[in-house]
Amino acid sequence: MIMSGGFSVLTFDCKGAHNSISKIRAGQISNSISDTNGTLLFFIVGDTIYDNNNIRVGKLDDTAAKSFLIIAPDPTNLNQYYIFFGNSNRTTALISNYFTIFTVATKSVSPPVLFSQSDYFEEAAKVPGRAVYWLIFQTNFNHGLNAYRLDSNGLAKKVYSKVRLDNGVRFYSDCSHLVSNIRSGDSVEINIEDFDNLKGYFNDDINFYIKGPKGAGSSGCVRPYFALSPDNTKFYQPFGCGCGHCNGFELYQNDISSYYQSTIESSQVIISNGNSKRRDWTDFIYGPDAKIYSADYDYAFDAINDPDNKDLLCNFKEDQLQPFQSGYGEFRFLTRQDYWPSFNVDTASNDLRRLIFKYNAPKPGEKYKWDFGDPSSGTYNYDTSSVTSHIFKPGQVYYVRLLVFQNGIHSTFTRMVCVGSSLYTNVKDTTVCILNGGLTFNAGNPGAKFLWSNGDTTQTTIISSTGKYWVRISNDSAVLNDTFRINAGKLSINLGPDRTICKDNSARFGIYLTGAKYTWSTGDTDSFIVVKKPGTYLLTVNYNGCTATDSVHLKVITPFADIGPDRTVCEGKSVTIQYNTSNERYLWSNGDTTNSINVSNGGKYWLRIDSAGCIASDTMTLSLLPLPVPLSHAVFHSCIYDSSTINLADTGQFNCLWQNGDTTHSITINKPGIYKVLLTASNGCDIQDSFIVLNGCTDEIFIPNSFTPNGNGHNDTFKAIGVNVMNFKMDIFNRWGEHIFSSSAIENGWDGNFKGMVVPEGIYLYVVNYQFQDQKRGYMSDKITVIR
Repeated sequence: MIMSGGFSVLTFDCKGAHNSISKIRAGQISNSISDTNGTLLFFIVGDTIYDNNNIRVGKLDDTAAKSFLIIAPDPTNLNQYYIFFGNSNRTTALISNYFTIFTVATKSVSPPVLFSQSDYFEEAAKVPGRAVYWLIFQTNFNHGLNAYRLDSNGLAKKVYSKVRLDNGVRFYSDCSHLVSNIRSGDSVEINIEDFDNLKGYFNDDINFYIKGPKGAGSSGCVRPYFALSPDNTKFYQPFGCGCGHCNGFELYQNDISSYYQSTIESSQVIISNGNSKRRDWTDFIYGPDAKIYSADYDYAFDAINDPDNKDLLCNFKEDQLQPFQSGYGEFRFLTRQDYWPSFNVDTASNDLRRLIFKYNAPKPGEKYKWDFGDPSSGTYNYDTSSVTSHIFKPGQVYYVRLLVFQNGIHSTFTRMVCVGSSLYTNVKDTTVCILNGGLTFNAGNPGAKFLWSNGDTTQTTIISSTGKYWVRISNDSAVLNDTFRINAGKLSINLGPDRTICKDNSARFGIYLTGAKYTWSTGDTDSFIVVKKPGTYLLTVNYNGCTATDSVHLKVITPFADIGPDRTVCEGKSVTIQYNTSNERYLWSNGDTTNSINVSNGGKYWLRIDSAGCIASDTMTLSLLPLPVPLSHAVFHSCIYDSSTINLADTGQFNCLWQNGDTTHSITINKPGIYKVLLTASNGCDIQDSFIVLNGCTDEIFIPNSFTPNGNGHNDTFKAIGVNVMNFKMDIFNRWGEHIFSSSAIENGWDGNFKGMVVPEGIYLYVVNYQFQDQKRGYMSDKITVIR
């Protein structure tokens, strides 16, 4: 039995689940604990403990209003139980959490022990195969979680996690993951966290969103309650009656087996979209019959009868049990892991008394022990195979227990079985692929009389569509009526979108369905494969007689970058480094993001390319070649009559090309002026140089019309050149008439700066006054061009 709160008791027996009225009337929070056979041990209402005969046997404390009640077996004493409860302080709004120990045999209660404050209880679970329980509390301040471990050493210090939480949480059946739902606008964000069930730590795994009715986020529709199927592949989320956008309530199902967010979200279906009643739920609870129950405020139990099945095949039924006279209360069953049906039960084809048991998930190295709950059968009451059978007495109820051992750890699974009369039935609720016109169902019981819901009167009938059917079997001494549901389903699988990975990485593809068979195009037969090679991978799944296929393509990117070999360039010149590809992003060592850069400084340059997240890089070195050394003397003074020869002795290590086409190291001149020469070094680098020839036999002054103050040591200064100049004054003005330079010595020139700053390129004006040694005076004024 499980107390459902208030004053109603939910009972499980061969007739299924049904409720009955209790003598205890209570509008307070409540909870109960049963043994592994489902027999009620004791229950709590408010602050009072009652035994299984509804007799008051103890009190927790003197505070009737509890924020939660949880019962957990003492790992060191099967006759004792921890009781965890919270007291709310209406003045401070704080919750004080306590535990006490209740001894069933002596009906004694230990004094309460305070173990936390400002925490709100969320979930409790037992680790399968270990005497370890976990209690999860939400912190009052930052929506984190505190995990408390209960084991043979008592209640351990809490482990804090920063998992964001808003509504409610639920453990996987094997206590390996923790699921929470968080309001997010009109949707619910679902987080599935990896849970270390030995140390209590959480790690992010996946999250997805369930889109609710419009306006759900602002009108109270999002409910803190939800459920997971026993095989942890289906998620159920309700939206309550406060939103006005649904007729009473809506219940959604998502398939979470793929672990892909997009696949999970696209699998969302509405299991129920309401009825004429305005309703809401208190919680979802798992019964020992592997169904999920919820008590609503209209005093009825709703049920998901086949929660492992997809879509409407989960067989949700409103008001499956009604009415009862209770409001709502705590409705938990802490040791529910013992009831998860991790083994199947089938009847033999010719004898209803013989039941066949099969463990669902055998693994290498495991050992098994079956206890059929039938001690009168002697040694036949036990077996050690993963698949076995047992003959029971007809008309009896038995509790069959399976213990699975591996590496010193054992897991326990218990299931209630009901053995019928001498008549039996082979038909049952089934999900199958019905092909080629139909599937034959056999009612067994040769020699009996039969009547099927389709009118057939033979032992077999053919069914070709989804629906609810019945068969009546009779003989001279008994009549057996059986109703069953056939879900003629179609199987579809989705491996998710095509993937792209980088070379040397791997991708994981697959899905998981309990009991399915898998065949990959690679020859693998596991549910998931890990691959590195590009190509298309095909999966064929056979499940309940249905076959489905899907494929996914893997693209492998091998990034490549090549900016060529090391290079050289003459000083003052630039070179372009380039790499042309498409659909790639670039990053150069100088910060540029184009496909090429223009550089003139020597050193190492690298390029990193990003091709769909795959990275490659290359490096090259640019070396600078020296330029020829400019002429050391730029002015020649010579008496020019008919002709003179100017010899450039400094250019012996370079080749010369004069403006008149001569290639010698000397040139004959017959008049003063500017003479240009191209000097080329042996490394191929060249510079254009020039010199001025003045007639040293006469008074003369020369002023250039441009200069290049770029710091390369050639033509960096603007100055006049003269012969027999005694006095000299030069002033320079910018285009607005501002005086920016002055010199009183002909050998002192202007470096192109004004007030410590370089002047921009452009036209400037100079004014020069001079006097030769023969007292002759002169004046010159013209434009000077600054070139950078």
